[in-house]
Amino acid sequence: MRRLFCFLLLTAAALSAGPKSLFYLTSDPAGIASFLQHASKIDILVPTWYNVDPAGAVTGGPNAQVMDAAKRFHVPVMPIVVNPGFNQDNFHKLVTDTAARRRMIAAIAAESRRQGYIGFQFDFENIIETDRDALTVLVTEAAQAMHQAGLQLSIAAVPNAPGYAGEGGFSKWIFGNWRAAYDLKGIGAAVDLLCLMTYDEHTRYTPPGPVAGHQWTVANLDYALKSVPKEKLSLGIPVYGYRWYAGDPGADGKPNVRADTVGGADVRQLIDAFHPQVQWDDEDRASFFRFYRDATREWVYYTDARTFQPRIGSSALHSGGGERHSGLLFVGVGQGSPGYLGSAARCGTVAVGLCRTTRGSVADIAAGGAKGAVGSRTRYESYEQTGANVEEFGEFLCLLLTDGTLSRQNLGDAAFGPDDRPEIARL
Repeated sequence: MRRLFCFLLLTAAALSAGPKSLFYLTSDPAGIASFLQHASKIDILVPTWYNVDPAGAVTGGPNAQVMDAAKRFHVPVMPIVVNPGFNQDNFHKLVTDTAARRRMIAAIAAESRRQGYIGFQFDFENIIETDRDALTVLVTEAAQAMHQAGLQLSIAAVPNAPGYAGEGGFSKWIFGNWRAAYDLKGIGAAVDLLCLMTYDEHTRYTPPGPVAGHQWTVANLDYALKSVPKEKLSLGIPVYGYRWYAGDPGADGKPNVRADTVGGADVRQLIDAFHPQVQWDDEDRASFFRFYRDATREWVYYTDARTFQPRIGSSALHSGGGERHSGLLFVGVGQGSPGYLGSAARCGTVAVGLCRTTRGSVADIAAGGAKGAVGSRTRYESYEQTGANVEEFGEFLCLLLTDGTLSRQNLGDAAFGPDDRPEIARL
């Protein structure tokens, strides 16, 4: 699964000073406008500005308007560099060529100094398992060079529990091409932060199912915590969904089962148009519904508050044996502009942490119309006060934890609300 974000660039020392807010930015005009409007509330800007080719040449550059705002509001910038299109062959050439690796590392360090960035974030995906050791070498070399220059490095990693492929063909394929290449212990030791992208469990390659089933999420978090210090680990929680349907077979008459990503507005439109019965999957702790269109059944799995809560509760704080993992960062990954499927851009533009905690408190979540405060009041305004709306930031939910305590009880209805109507990004 290719995507996005979840990484916050917090070292243990930074965590002790309190969590920070990130803004993931693509070239989407609406996203840029959102950042310009809310720049004073952002702690770190993570824009998708750079690509790297097989020879290690880094291309891209900052948006002048965005950089001007970042400087005026003193927002640190840490852009993403990606292997374009997640091209496996091109990445293999890059990662196995010593000169190419050095060229890329030198380029991102020089660009950081030239533009005043605090560092870079790697988003390299669709990596074949035989390049696992080479990826670890690249990350280690890059982290050492960036740290020597006083810069930071983070990485987005695809989850790979239980560490080996299953018996089925799809399991073997996705493990060998997407999951196996991430040596969590090796790269976790090198970087400042590792974002565990716990999504997608089910995709357009699979039958209908949750984007991140609860058991699957917990298993991957438990597995990662065996290798990565919790102070360096962030858990990406998706708040988008998928709609499975029959596509046009075309002139050649081939099967064409489709699965398109859906956000909150899409889900609400489907519910209003087809009036399905929203159901709850007890095993995966996920909301879904199904309906008929043109005499053919379609399925939608999505994330609402009820789906989101167990992932920040059970899977995060009581991973496996009930140990509390304070210091973990939880980032809601949502869907906005679908053009860029990278780790920092599956959601188009995502604002993380607009509701911020102070140490020892739970985040004041005021997203998408939810009212009231949770824990101590913060310097951030609620959406209602700023006039912002959920769609403006891409569908998202977020929560930063510093004290290892979170429950439905202490969040309460002010966060989740008593309304049973399915709402994405409504905490």
